[in-house]
Amino acid sequence: VKPEPPKEKPSDEKPSDAPVTPAPSSNPAPAAPGPSPAQAAAKANWQGELQAHLAKYKRYPSEAQRRGKEGTNSLRFVVDAEGKVLSYELVNRSGNADLDRATLEMIRRAQPLPKPPADMLNNGSVEITASYNYEIDRSRGRR
Repeated sequence: VKPEPPKEKPSDEKPSDAPVTPAPSSNPAPAAPGPSPAQAAAKANWQGELQAHLAKYKRYPSEAQRRGKEGTNSLRFVVDAEGKVLSYELVNRSGNADLDRATLEMIRRAQPLPKPPADMLNNGSVEITASYNYEIDRSRGRR
């Protein structure tokens, strides 16, 4: 016996607040509703705070800078509800050990991080992957 497909509501009808019954496992799950505007704003605000916080602790290694070494690496880290970093690892390396070490030192120095919004947490933590670029500013001319 085939389950009946769900009936579509006319577009002018308001969605009900009744609980949703999960679809049978043979049917694809309905798309989860996206975050509310307030949740999206809280997430964007936290991500901005997080980037600004980490930027305060990012240091371009002087030896790498002196030798003209540049690169980009990516760091994956897990943060708990209190802003404590539970784990971290480089997932893409820059090609320069000094730059990679600087990113790892940054995450260690920056703790605790800003607390993530509760609705971003999954089992009490949130995983972030971010890229860090080390580029020499050549726009400053010497006089």
